[in-house]
Amino acid sequence: MLEPKQEYKYLFTPHMIGNVEIMNRFVFLPHHPAHGGTDVLPTDQMQNYYIERAKGGTGLIVLEAMAVHPSGQICPQIGYCVLATDKRVIPPFKKMTAKIHRYGTKVFGQLTHCGPNVKQKPMQISYSASAKPEPGSREVPKEIEIEEIHEVVRCFGESAAVLREAGFDGVELKFAHDGLMRAFVSDYSNERTDEYGGSYDNKLRFFREIMQEIRKKAGNDFPVGARLLIDEFSRTGWSLDYSVELAKTCEENSIDYINGDSGGFFDGSMQIFPMCVPLGVGVYMASEIKKAVNIPVVAFGRINDPVLCERILEEGHADFVGMCRQLLCDSETANKAKAGRLNDIRHCIGCNDGCMLRIEQSISIRCIQSPAGGREKQFGIGTLKSAKNAKKIMVIGGGVAGMKFSEIAAARGHSVELYEKTNILGGQVNIAEKLPYRNEITDVTRYIKIQLEKYNVPVFLNTEAEVSLVLKKNPDIVVVATGSYPYIKQIKGDKTTNIKIIDVSTALKNPEMIGNKVVVYDNNSHIKGGGITEFALSLGAEVYLVTPHSQIGLDFDSNTLIHLKRRLYKYDTYKGVIPEFDIKELENNAVLLSNVYNQEREKKLTDIDTLILADYYIPDNSLYKELKKKRKGIYALGDCVTPRKIEQAIYEAEVLGRKL
Repeated sequence: MLEPKQEYKYLFTPHMIGNVEIMNRFVFLPHHPAHGGTDVLPTDQMQNYYIERAKGGTGLIVLEAMAVHPSGQICPQIGYCVLATDKRVIPPFKKMTAKIHRYGTKVFGQLTHCGPNVKQKPMQISYSASAKPEPGSREVPKEIEIEEIHEVVRCFGESAAVLREAGFDGVELKFAHDGLMRAFVSDYSNERTDEYGGSYDNKLRFFREIMQEIRKKAGNDFPVGARLLIDEFSRTGWSLDYSVELAKTCEENSIDYINGDSGGFFDGSMQIFPMCVPLGVGVYMASEIKKAVNIPVVAFGRINDPVLCERILEEGHADFVGMCRQLLCDSETANKAKAGRLNDIRHCIGCNDGCMLRIEQSISIRCIQSPAGGREKQFGIGTLKSAKNAKKIMVIGGGVAGMKFSEIAAARGHSVELYEKTNILGGQVNIAEKLPYRNEITDVTRYIKIQLEKYNVPVFLNTEAEVSLVLKKNPDIVVVATGSYPYIKQIKGDKTTNIKIIDVSTALKNPEMIGNKVVVYDNNSHIKGGGITEFALSLGAEVYLVTPHSQIGLDFDSNTLIHLKRRLYKYDTYKGVIPEFDIKELENNAVLLSNVYNQEREKKLTDIDTLILADYYIPDNSLYKELKKKRKGIYALGDCVTPRKIEQAIYEAEVLGRKL
């Protein structure tokens, strides 16, 4: 496949932040990868994570938020928030920053006191400007006292000095979606009547004192930026206009750059934008800040492509382009773009399954497309080695697992042939992309298809690889990735009812089968139930969404779920969720439900013409079992082992591809 040509006038031109020159305009945005241990020190995993983005050519890396005081660690109970005032961080950070600098990359550290957003543990309290809980929190913080404010201010200065000694090129202050600094400048959080509250000038006193202390302790020649919440998207929070005023105040108080952010705990759905939100969604916000200040501005918000980056810079919306999930998905985005390898870039699709969802579960960040994300030592740049003994490998099944294994095995020098019984590669991805606002999921297979072409992997479509064909070909190794098929729930009355019973895949491929009054049964807990509900609603159907669980979407991130619920409730024909109910029986045109905790508690839905089942899948492993009886060298992969998600299929494919 021919590479698209792209010339860059701005993206790879150096630009200054304060007195520090950044070699290009890529910024790895600060976020919590949860790569910590049980102490307040940076771990090897954390260091490898950032070094990898420098290897990939990123111009500036801004480390995750580090606490300036023990009371301000965001998650002390799992110990992944570095304490920047602890001088024990200097040796490991010196080692990390030195390695980052070898690639020409600059590195800043974000400083914060997480304030009211600290997740409490026994014997610890949280602090805020006032004793007012954050939205979504049941914990009332303590109103921080004057002497405690002075202590935190001192710690900001000491932390900046520590990071400078550790080789950092600058620091960033967090006015973003959480933290004590945000709480002081928020009209919602700050109800104080002393010198730190009331007027705009008083609410900014905490920030001004911090800036003075940092300049005093770390020097006037040490760049300081602000991660600024530009729009909170709430009735009680701040708006874009307020952030323009804040940005001007930041510049007046010697801030060297503004790094954009939005959303927060008032509306998390506008903080880490999911797939349903357009690419570049935050650019207009950064653009408004850019108009108001003369210091560099970093754009943000689902920026996943160098061509988009160049346009943002060319049109003057920002001076730098911020990426977080994109550089998790493909740490070499900058180097690939510079080399003209645009087709080789994996694009973040905003699914949030490997990143946002895992952080909500307080476990290390991952990417569904790239096993290297968070596992850099095992799968990172330069770790894929040529096979010692090239083998002839037959791969059966052209879904994600079979495709990914073929890519990795071929890249290592094996002779690979891929067989797919349908007329298209991609497996269930081709069905999933038919769900509303899920079309970007095909970018997962787009990237792998390009790699298969690059490594000249023969692909045999419309070819069902039966036992006889395998025995005839006689490869050294056979990898069976035949996927899975939907489980059809057996329900009393299903043989006599007038209700049409179909699964999600059938409904998406045959929308004409969806009637006017529909029940969706969601035992999947991911996107299938809610997604097919929206699909049916868009066709004009009246839909009840039934689930035996406490709610829908238990297995995907909260941001995606919020957007989905908003869209569902825009339809007058949406009858809502009926949680904690199962299907007991089907009558002529009625669905009888019973409560999962008390089966005597029943509901009856009448005049139903279609029941769509969003249930689990069953491994299609008959070929694997048959081949195991016939010969050695047989491996099963992906859903035919046990049905799961894209992340597991790609991970296991990469592991097996590296092993054989």
